[in-house]
Amino acid sequence: MVAAAGPATTKATWADWRPGEPPQPDEVLTRDELLDRLATEGVTVSVDDLQNWQRAGVVPYGIRRWHRGATRMLYPPWMVDLLRHLRVQQQAGRGSATSPTSCACSRTPGFHRQVPQPCQPA
Repeated sequence: MVAAAGPATTKATWADWRPGEPPQPDEVLTRDELLDRLATEGVTVSVDDLQNWQRAGVVPYGIRRWHRGATRMLYPPWMVDLLRHLRVQQQAGRGSATSPTSCACSRTPGFHRQVPQPCQPA
């Protein structure tokens, strides 16, 4: 017996979140560069954290492109701000390890699609 396929899911990328921006920003970051930038600021976000947030729809997926000799997932610089914001909200007790969406801003449609701003507790 073959199981029925579930509904098709679309993985929203940062270009979907910000359609008015060029599809390839002047400066792009690989996933490792993105997480390294956060680490230099003292903000720890692991690959697993990023992937969990992407699956939950809290942050967008990168765009797969040829970059510096290999195919990589690329992100715009504003993703640093978004990930920092989500981690700060978690540390303030406004989200779980896999879904940092219990801050008040998460109930505003599209909030995290804008440049992050400080949240109020839910």
